[in-house]
Amino acid sequence: MGTLGISDEHAELHRAVRRWAQSRVDPAEAKAMLDADGGIVPLPSWWAELVDAGWLRVHLPVDVGGDGYGLGELAVVLEELGGVCAPGPILPTVTVAAALAAWGGDDLVPALAAGEAIGAIGCAPERDGVVRPVLGACHAEVFLLERADGWALFDADDVTVEPLRGVDGARDLGAVTVTGAGRPLASGAAPDRLLTVLAAAELVGSAQWCVDTAAAYACERVQFGRPIGQFQAVKHRCADMLLATEAARAVTWDAVRAPLTGADGEGDLAAA
Repeated sequence: MGTLGISDEHAELHRAVRRWAQSRVDPAEAKAMLDADGGIVPLPSWWAELVDAGWLRVHLPVDVGGDGYGLGELAVVLEELGGVCAPGPILPTVTVAAALAAWGGDDLVPALAAGEAIGAIGCAPERDGVVRPVLGACHAEVFLLERADGWALFDADDVTVEPLRGVDGARDLGAVTVTGAGRPLASGAAPDRLLTVLAAAELVGSAQWCVDTAAAYACERVQFGRPIGQFQAVKHRCADMLLATEAARAVTWDAVRAPLTGADGEGDLAAA
């Protein structure tokens, strides 16, 4: 499996997260969430261990309880967690924490970094006081929502949440009705761009899992007395998957390094 990182430090982080994820994340747990009939998606059984490992705080400044690294390191973490289809509100929590550290509301970042609070983010336009879907809504204490006049921060007392069922049943989604005033983020804040970049990193990991699984199966499955991976049509299909994944990894890394605001990073963001 490749890594989104481009340095020796990133490669080592990649290996560390992979070891952790493969030893703790059981695919059967995510499958059970997918097969559930609805309701609130539960937190995964290993959530406390995820917090203790520090994967929610790797990108945050030290003065707010983080490890002092950046989005590149967080992207590597998310790629590996995506590679095991890790369920739970990881993506919204790290996105909200990064957005608050960058654009205001950093008094709440220590709780997010320590796993004492879960974040939720909704990028869809508010309609009649309701934002849907909101990622991470059902377990969240900190809500970051886009409104007509910009992004605003809400706590759990400012909203009511109705669980939603999405295409990915392991994702915690909700429809959020705003009842409080909230706190606006700084002008020019772009949490949606941040979410796009980090979601791309997670999906690169999922794509790599597909490549690895398909290639392994092609070596094991026998047809006409030979492993199907020896047939040219299957080889080409696996090669095409690998090329698409490597291209996705490259453009995602470009987006991670691009500015999160202004026009300069728009092309990299669109490609990711």
